[in-house]
Amino acid sequence: QVVVPTPGGGTVTLKIPAGTSNGRTFRVRGKGVPRKDGTKGDLLATVDVHVPTALSDEAREALQKFADATADDDPRKSLLSDAKVS
Repeated sequence: QVVVPTPGGGTVTLKIPAGTSNGRTFRVRGKGVPRKDGTKGDLLATVDVHVPTALSDEAREALQKFADATADDDPRKSLLSDAKVS
């Protein structure tokens, strides 16, 4: 869950699903900028994943365990088979 500020000064809590990729945009209906007719527009929140540049030994070990556990799940394995080679 991520708390996102709204233009009106409040906040909304977004539940970000596991596996959400960087750059995905979520819409929160009725929490955006007020329109001329008095209704509120939609708030658009875009996911921006930041990767730390320095890791502690504990964090590095946790990431290595994760990499080992997911070694068989390569999302890129079909790229070459799907590519048209001329």
